[in-house]
Amino acid sequence: MLVADAGRFEALVEELTAADAYGLDAEFHGETSYYPRLAVLQVATPTRAAVVDATLVDVSPLRPVLEGPALMVAHAGEQDLQVLLRATGAIPARMLDTQIAAGFLGFGSPSLAKLVSDLLGIRLEKGARMSDWFKRPLTPEQITYAAADVLHLLDLRAVIEERLAAAGRLEWAYEECERHRRVRQPDVDIVWWRVKGFRQLRGKSRGVAQELAAWRERAAMAADKPARRVLADEALMLLAEKPPRSVREMPTSRLFDGRRLSQETLDGLMAAVARGLDLPPGGLRLPPDTDIPPNMQPLATLLTAWVAQQSRDLSIDGSLIATRADIEALLRRVPDSRLEVGWRAELVGGTVGRIVAGRAAVAYDGKGKLVLVDR
Repeated sequence: MLVADAGRFEALVEELTAADAYGLDAEFHGETSYYPRLAVLQVATPTRAAVVDATLVDVSPLRPVLEGPALMVAHAGEQDLQVLLRATGAIPARMLDTQIAAGFLGFGSPSLAKLVSDLLGIRLEKGARMSDWFKRPLTPEQITYAAADVLHLLDLRAVIEERLAAAGRLEWAYEECERHRRVRQPDVDIVWWRVKGFRQLRGKSRGVAQELAAWRERAAMAADKPARRVLADEALMLLAEKPPRSVREMPTSRLFDGRRLSQETLDGLMAAVARGLDLPPGGLRLPPDTDIPPNMQPLATLLTAWVAQQSRDLSIDGSLIATRADIEALLRRVPDSRLEVGWRAELVGGTVGRIVAGRAAVAYDGKGKLVLVDR
């Protein structure tokens, strides 16, 4: 059902308020803006699926539902959270992400179509996945496709929860979903790490790059446009490598011409360059050193192989248990590394700690498996 007016949306919100769980998905575009722009919001109640035209309907009245006791069921819903926060001012108080939860049943980042097929025996059509969700009117094909994205979420939840409970992993799944139930705000002082070629910079050029990138990020947020449209990476690097102390010293290239910039932009650029040149000791934010000593590389490889073995034996997605980066973080003694907290510590973290301490060893059993041997 298409919801394209405030009255119908109000009735939908009332229905959701009475439910103990609901499915939710969002269609949005982010190519031409800093923040993703919501076009369509899909919601499933225990009795129906509704497709809300967010270009016609103010979806902010959904906030009490999100903040209420009902469980939001989503699939790969981490990006949707930022969209919801901007559109309603809230994120769900409780969430089950079926993609994450299915990882505890051996699925490796499955698509919604695969889960619905494998667990419910229903085939979803790909249909309008890549269509323009801001083009109006919405076509019947788009509405059908959008509704299908939430129509089966509550049934999926029931099947996944039943299987996880039988395997003793339901709490692990909810713990992991809680880790992903957040919207991470950008740290503007480290966005310069994403500038192409930033590692080539030396001396004061790094401080200038840090401040220019931070200024660009704030300007992009304020204008709601992609950061690259405020200042291209190539131009940022040019200014960092040859920082001007006045507008007359502004470098030019075929990709950058300061004469075409507004006075406001020029003022922002020059102020950022000045801050970068005058950055005090300790003010530069450098990327953390993620390398481990050469003598520990074989240990990291061994632990990665052992975790992969546990993944196969337990039928849990290996990347969910631990990535190579997780293992190296543990070896570097990063505080609160993922393998030392929560369900991961319970499942493999303690054993990994014993191996690292030399109290246990990994051996090949001659039959295709790695086994743990006490020392």
